[in-house]
Amino acid sequence: MKKYYEILEVNPKASQEIIEKAYKVLAKKYHPDLQEEQYKELAKQKMQEINEAYEILSDANKRAQYDQQLANEEQRELQRKIEEQNKVYEQSQNVQQNQMQQDTYYQEQLRKEYERVAREQQRMQQKINEQQQNAYYNYLRSLGYKIKEKWTWKKTLNLFLVMGILIVIIAVLWVIPPTREWLISIYEGNVVIKLIVDLIINIVTVLYNAIVGLFEHPPTI
Repeated sequence: MKKYYEILEVNPKASQEIIEKAYKVLAKKYHPDLQEEQYKELAKQKMQEINEAYEILSDANKRAQYDQQLANEEQRELQRKIEEQNKVYEQSQNVQQNQMQQDTYYQEQLRKEYERVAREQQRMQQKINEQQQNAYYNYLRSLGYKIKEKWTWKKTLNLFLVMGILIVIIAVLWVIPPTREWLISIYEGNVVIKLIVDLIINIVTVLYNAIVGLFEHPPTI
């Protein structure tokens, strides 16, 4: 299957504007009329590939179908790798079982190898599912639908991580007198920011008092 994104030298998630710009740049670069005589034939072949890639990727429906085909091909390739790993694993398992049946150490190594292959298969299957889902979502977006993604625990952790980094940055700025005065002026001069900061301070204070109260007055049984 031809790699149209590689031919146009763009990312698979590139917008139509970027694809069009990339096509114009490549068309100008490889136009046969702008090449020396000895390179004209190669330039013609290159332009045929560029035109073919642009014809597919510039059309929303054709691009969606191509993305689906590309995802299916990647899925088949991943499945082939999984099958190869299974064959290698089965062969190694048979050999190890014959040679190390009474040896505890080698039995432990076999168990670790089995777990490693299982984790690798799980990651590959997860990648296949994500690719299928992304291809389906891209197809729906090409038809004009808006996709609302689910909020996951990973996104929640990332949100807390960003908030923690912001708190550390603000704490560092607060230590420096000039930046502390600047932060105070922003706090006092913006009602929305003042409300948000006050709310956060109140929440942290309540949580802090609750935790301290647990240690100062432990529950009796």
